[in-house]
Amino acid sequence: MKTPAARIKRGRSLERCTRPFSDWRARGIRLRNRRRSFQPTSFAGLFGAAPSVALATLALAISKDGKAFAGTECRSMMAGAAGLCLYSILVSQLLSRFRLSALMATLSAMPLCFLTAFGLWRIFLTEALTMTIKIDPSGLTQTKWHEYALRFVAGGIITVLAGVIARKGGPGIGGLFLAFPAIFPASATLIEKHERQRKQRRGLHGEERGTDAAAIDALGTAIGSVGLIGCAGICWRLIPRDQAPLALGGATCAWLLVSFSIWTIRQWRRRLL
Repeated sequence: MKTPAARIKRGRSLERCTRPFSDWRARGIRLRNRRRSFQPTSFAGLFGAAPSVALATLALAISKDGKAFAGTECRSMMAGAAGLCLYSILVSQLLSRFRLSALMATLSAMPLCFLTAFGLWRIFLTEALTMTIKIDPSGLTQTKWHEYALRFVAGGIITVLAGVIARKGGPGIGGLFLAFPAIFPASATLIEKHERQRKQRRGLHGEERGTDAAAIDALGTAIGSVGLIGCAGICWRLIPRDQAPLALGGATCAWLLVSFSIWTIRQWRRRLL
């Protein structure tokens, strides 16, 4: 018969053996709850790849340079959207794994966006240069007017820049900038700032929370950029066929459908895990 001291010693050894499994289980539960709490943020991240800049630029290109010019821009825009997708994934990894700030992550990952876009254009779309024609409502109250102004100014600058580059370098080069990450970097930094301030008002350190929120926002932008590829494909096919209004409207619907479908499937799968 074992003595009480022996039973206590055996119980402690069993506790040491099972402690790692308990810690892993608790860590998994905390991570799952954290991900669920960030679902609205990942949904808002879709709009970091919204085709607002692209549609405004294409409408101007159609009126000034013709439909063939705009169609060629849309073709190159698909390569730019692929670059935006990889860029958003890399930003998410830099935030979640290396704990960089949102500003540092979005800036340091920018070369990947350019390399991917120009690489795909160089491999598959170089011949285009030969052409001579060319839901969280509370978030509204948290964002100040100057932060909205920052997003509008960034989008406006990219719209003008894309038009100038298209006129100087041709529609093949200009189309790459239709998917330039203009809205997403500003949104990621603002989301990080708001989450950090919300935690600090409760007397907590909000750095970790802000970084996680920006990382999941980046994943939402990566999903939205997949829809942006479909948006560009529809414009590329329909605009040169004298169907510009249908193309712009259908491209917007395609972006909404593809982006929301992928986001919904992803959230459904996460709930099953």
